[in-house]
Amino acid sequence: DTLCGDISSDNSRPSDLDYYELVIPEGSCYSLVIDVFADDTPGYWPYGKGLDPKVYLKDDECHNIASNNNGGEGHDSHLESECLDPGTYYIKVKGQSSTGPYLLAVHCTPCDDCCPETHDYAAEPIYTGPGIWDPINEKIHYENTANTCCATSPVECVPHNECSGNCRNSGPSIIYMIILESTGTLDITASGDANIQLMVFRDTSDPAGTCVASSDGGGNSETLHLTLAADTYYISTSYRASVSDNHCEITLVIDSDTHLPVELSTFEAIAGNREVVLNWTTASEQNNAYFEIQRSTRSDGWITIAQVDGSGNSQTALDYTYTDRTVVNGIRYTYRLLSHDINGAAHEYETTSEATPDAPMPTEYALEQNFPNPFNPNTTISYALKEAGFATLKIYNLLGQEVANLVSQQMEIGRYSVTFNAYDLPSGIYIYRLEVNDFTDAKKMMLMK
Repeated sequence: DTLCGDISSDNSRPSDLDYYELVIPEGSCYSLVIDVFADDTPGYWPYGKGLDPKVYLKDDECHNIASNNNGGEGHDSHLESECLDPGTYYIKVKGQSSTGPYLLAVHCTPCDDCCPETHDYAAEPIYTGPGIWDPINEKIHYENTANTCCATSPVECVPHNECSGNCRNSGPSIIYMIILESTGTLDITASGDANIQLMVFRDTSDPAGTCVASSDGGGNSETLHLTLAADTYYISTSYRASVSDNHCEITLVIDSDTHLPVELSTFEAIAGNREVVLNWTTASEQNNAYFEIQRSTRSDGWITIAQVDGSGNSQTALDYTYTDRTVVNGIRYTYRLLSHDINGAAHEYETTSEATPDAPMPTEYALEQNFPNPFNPNTTISYALKEAGFATLKIYNLLGQEVANLVSQQMEIGRYSVTFNAYDLPSGIYIYRLEVNDFTDAKKMMLMK
């Protein structure tokens, strides 16, 4: 009476439960035929009406594998289960609306081939990412056919519709896990040969209690059209427990036509003198919180340089602009955009744009303030030469001692930049000095470690 901890009593429908343990030895597998005979079978019960029986087959964790109820007091209940793997199983016999005698008969037939190994689709997600499966094609598509006959049944029953209504017992279930990092609108379809059950839930330890949506309409196919927030979800596909075991395969299809939160029309970078102007246009926006602007050079990876607020929701074209004034002339920069939705998920776009800031030929000598300043340990020093000549650019400490010689060579007219690495120097104020022809200039910079 204590097997599976499933003793129950309902005053309006008195129940009586019996459990039987069945062990299939290692190295073998069997098909079972289970009959519960009531008093309509001649010769068994000469003294009155027998049990109104319902029979279940459970695995060693008390999950339903199959069940059957042929209905009516004094009628038999018949159950078939094909190719069970070695292990311990429980047969549960229940009186639905009456108590009485019965005869349990179990016939075991060896299988030629044991069950194929069932992949655990719930052990790791079949998809992790935004509510859009493929940012390039802007839609989700997943399709898989799995064999349920050798699976367990962690989902005891599936409600008729929207996690409510009559909850019908489930046969063995295939469970899939998906992780959505942003909101997505999905069409989830399960199809097979008979009474299909489909349910979406959040916790495998309590499927019914965390049910998000369900469908069990008694057909060969069930579909759920859902808008799901960012979260981890489980999808169970199963046949009703009353379906015979020769129905095994179920196909799961997941589709989504959810567009990216931002539809980007154009994105360009326009070079100027020590600046790059970025312009972009969106055709539409959905739940768009802000844009993240990233920049890279040949020597550096992607770095975030700015954020620009989005417009939330819009079905009309919108223009944006941002000016990057942290660039150095003569260096080629590459830019890209990421949009962030209101749920915090980032969406990267394939479009990039390049620009090389530049300026007209200098008409004056010039030594620019280093950037960044303060710095640690690298900074860039820019200077301009209006005439060719032998140029030197040196670094001194406050004692007047030379600590670095960055430039010492003949140079042509033009604009130049050089990077100073102060990795081996202590924090403090340093002076950099440019000398070329009859021009001399010096400026201070601060190393802060």
